[in-house]
Amino acid sequence: MMLIKKPFLKWNNIFSILYISKKNYYNIKTISGNFYRFNKRYILTSREESHLKECNKNLYEEELNSVFKQYPVYKKKNEKNEEILITNENNKDKKIGDIIKLDNYIYGVVLQINKNNIVIGKINEQEEKNTNKKLTDVNKKNIYTPFEYVDYLFQKNSKLNIFNSNRKEIYKKVIKKQLYSDILLIDFFNKINYGQKVCVIGEKELGKKKILISIMYENLLVNSIKKNENFFIICSNSYKCEVINIFSHLNELFRNTYKNIGENNNDTENQIENIYSKNYIYENIKIPDDVLLINSTPNNDSKISSYILPLLSLYNLNEYEKKYKNVILIFYDINNYNNIYLELQNQMNTFMKNYYHKNEEINKSKSLYIASLPFSIQTILSKYFSSSVYPYYKQKDNNSQKQDNSNNIKFSLENFKFSDLLNINEDKNYNISNSVTTFCFFDDDEKINQIKNYALSLSENNIYLKKNNLNIYPEINVNYFIKNDIVENNKIWRIIKNEIRNIFDKRNELFELIENKKMMKIYIDHWEYEDFIHYNNIYYILIYKNFKIFNLNSFENLVFLRNLLTYNFTNEIISQKSIELFYDQFFNYYFKNLKYFSFLYTEYYKNIKSFYQIKNAVIFLNKIDEVIKNIKPPFNYIL
Repeated sequence: MMLIKKPFLKWNNIFSILYISKKNYYNIKTISGNFYRFNKRYILTSREESHLKECNKNLYEEELNSVFKQYPVYKKKNEKNEEILITNENNKDKKIGDIIKLDNYIYGVVLQINKNNIVIGKINEQEEKNTNKKLTDVNKKNIYTPFEYVDYLFQKNSKLNIFNSNRKEIYKKVIKKQLYSDILLIDFFNKINYGQKVCVIGEKELGKKKILISIMYENLLVNSIKKNENFFIICSNSYKCEVINIFSHLNELFRNTYKNIGENNNDTENQIENIYSKNYIYENIKIPDDVLLINSTPNNDSKISSYILPLLSLYNLNEYEKKYKNVILIFYDINNYNNIYLELQNQMNTFMKNYYHKNEEINKSKSLYIASLPFSIQTILSKYFSSSVYPYYKQKDNNSQKQDNSNNIKFSLENFKFSDLLNINEDKNYNISNSVTTFCFFDDDEKINQIKNYALSLSENNIYLKKNNLNIYPEINVNYFIKNDIVENNKIWRIIKNEIRNIFDKRNELFELIENKKMMKIYIDHWEYEDFIHYNNIYYILIYKNFKIFNLNSFENLVFLRNLLTYNFTNEIISQKSIELFYDQFFNYYFKNLKYFSFLYTEYYKNIKSFYQIKNAVIFLNKIDEVIKNIKPPFNYIL
């Protein structure tokens, strides 16, 4: 007992005092001095603790609380609503972009590989479906959610990596082969060529939809005559109602096509039905065979699902490219994609912070965490654009002679639209390689200007939409491409284009003149105003796209334009209704007098190659003008 040191005796005294103080309800504060003597921490009552916190605030906790307010933390670890998962599995056999099956309703994509863990993003839908039903239906559709498409790919190959690209650059002499829309001025002046990367910058949702429908309509019609010609791969972040609206509108156009031209072509109805031969159905709407749509529905699919959307659309591109002459890739609505990307990056950053703060082993090692998605939007756009492939002439064999240069011509309006193919049996696509054409759709928004400008720097062939006060969409900014001097083999179209350019130039000059005179309060001559009304009517009739009318072939376009460009307009009121009325009256006039145009119709397609000479083109245009001049009654536009 003599060996016991004094500190032990002191501790014994302290415990005795604590026991007595508790029993006799002493205030603990009276003995806090004893604790302080032995360098021990305070034991405080709750009241005293709160008082101390007010006096002695913890700056670290304050800063942390402000961060958590800005980036809220999920209470439970790995909840169902969390889109990020961190596992401590062996990362040696994993690569960024690998797809992992987590359960029947969730796939994962490897986003990040760290020293001690793997970061996985969840590909899933909020609504859990019956597994058996999902597996039986997945092969009988061509509109997928990202989860469904990953599931479809996973059934074929359990080792998937959606970030890898097997694209090869091919350097050959490019063929200028035009991809047609059903919008007159784009086909005339902009010349969307196969393989070219096209950005559509839109101010209005309606304008974007009309351009998308227009491109799908014309090029899927070609598929009804030429098998495996065009195939569409579309990725979008749209609501179901938007998808339904686009394809129901497309169906209506196809129905109107064979109603209007079926009288002259008995097989047309069957050709249109061939577009839907596989009976793909989405929400009771028929979907064309040669379309693949991967759509991430807002508020239903995870943000990770939306993030991988454009990469998923490129995964099987090589297979489609082997089968089809031209694959058309469409990245629809990049603005929405950008918003989802930013939200996901924010969410990933918050999740990683929380994980590293909670994990004691990581805190001890003082490891720095990285919270970044594998690809930026710019990188994804680069991958998307780099998928474009231009068509070129292939050699038959190694000993074959050089390709005939006479075939290496620029394809023009005279020989590739669906309605022209009904009249021309000659196949100009002999021994031409397959190609990939790429589209990206933007909205004009300052928030996304940096990304938009980056895309435009990669793009070679752009279409701009702009606002107007007449509810006419899409109004194309023709000033951007009206000056394009593209060589026309068919000199008829060269003459027509020059006339349109002159009319647009005069309209712009008169518009500026009248506006300046109004500002300066100078008298406007009546002839200036009358001329402006005339040119303004022609301008809006040309830029307006009336989907109610059937697709004109080249000859009918020619008659329509000769009537339009030579007619004298006097009506001041221009509206959707007035323009549609002009179209309706023209078609009534044309079909009533079809017997007068029929011999010219035959001559046009018989002698189409002769119009490569300017002399023959002028002679034929004079014949059309003579017929129009002598038809009684003449064409009269009545509002």
